[in-house]
Amino acid sequence: MVVVLVTAGATALGLGQLRALRAAPSPGVPRLLTALKRAPVSERPALAAREADPSTWEGQLARAVAEAPSELERTDVVSEAVGEIAGRYAARARWSAAAVRLEVLGGVLAAAWALIAGAHATAAAALIVTFFAAGSLAAVDRRAQEVERDQRRHVDSLIDLLIGPPAGAPRDPSPPKRGRR
Repeated sequence: MVVVLVTAGATALGLGQLRALRAAPSPGVPRLLTALKRAPVSERPALAAREADPSTWEGQLARAVAEAPSELERTDVVSEAVGEIAGRYAARARWSAAAVRLEVLGGVLAAAWALIAGAHATAAAALIVTFFAAGSLAAVDRRAQEVERDQRRHVDSLIDLLIGPPAGAPRDPSPPKRGRR
């Protein structure tokens, strides 16, 4: 019973982090990037503020960039937004590893408890469930890393289109290529 609860909790934690990762930037950002590429550079911040959903990360960023009165303030807004999203990505990486550790620790403790009680079959079942659950969580973590790479490319592309790439940094402001899923 304990192993099932730990497995459910760790899985919910891992899947919750994956879901949160997909939210910023939102799934609608590729459409926004396409629209921005067609617009003149000077009109991109205003267009992004109009087109992006105001409740999304990119919508809030676009509005803040469009409302910033100077180049320096636009750069500050973008730096703050990038710092916030980098923090989210770093937290995701920490939680994925924590979910696997919680799963393994809970399973081993449940198996040890079962062995002490003389329930050898229960201990074996606990270790088997733990093994497969930890593997599933590792797979969720690998998927989260792929999603994070795509999201980072979207963020880079959006920033390049809104304020331009950093001086001397050649970047392609196109959305990431879709690979196998």
